[in-house]
Amino acid sequence: MHRGQRDKVMTQALVFLLLLVGCWPGCATMRLALAPRERGAPPWPPPAGDQAQFYLFCAPGTPSTILAAMRLDGEPLEVEPTATARLLGVAPGPHVLTAGPAEEREALTVVARAGQTYVVRVSSRGAGRRDEVLLEVFDEEAGRDALAAAGRAQGQAHP
Repeated sequence: MHRGQRDKVMTQALVFLLLLVGCWPGCATMRLALAPRERGAPPWPPPAGDQAQFYLFCAPGTPSTILAAMRLDGEPLEVEPTATARLLGVAPGPHVLTAGPAEEREALTVVARAGQTYVVRVSSRGAGRRDEVLLEVFDEEAGRDALAAAGRAQGQAHP
C-alpha cells in the first residue's frame, strides 16, 4: 500500500470513528420524564387536610401585573404587583378564578377537593394593549412538569 492509499484509508477510518462517536449518544435509551419521586419536592407545602390550594404562576413572558389583577370568586387577590407566583388556600368546592380586562375576562372554574393542590398557569398571548389572558389548571404532578418547562424557558431550575 503506498502513501496515498494509506492516507485515504486512515481518513476513512477517522471519519467512521467520528461518526460513530457522534451518533452514539443518540442510540442510548433516553427517558422523557422523571418519575415523581426523582423530581424533588414541589415549591409549595402540602395543603391542610380540610383545605385545598391553588398554586398560581406566571408563564414566561407574562407580565406579573396580570397575576396581581386576578380575582378568586369575585374578590381581588392580595398579590404583590411584582409577584410571579402565589399560593392560595381554599375551602373544598367550586371556585372561579378570573383574569384579564373586564370586557374580555378569562374565567376558570375548579372544583377543589380537600388535600389537593391545583397548579394554575397564567399566561398572555398577543402583542400590544389587548393581550389575551389564558388560565390553565393542572393536577400536582402535571403542574410540576409545567413549572419545570417554564423554568427551562427562563433558563432557571424548578423542581
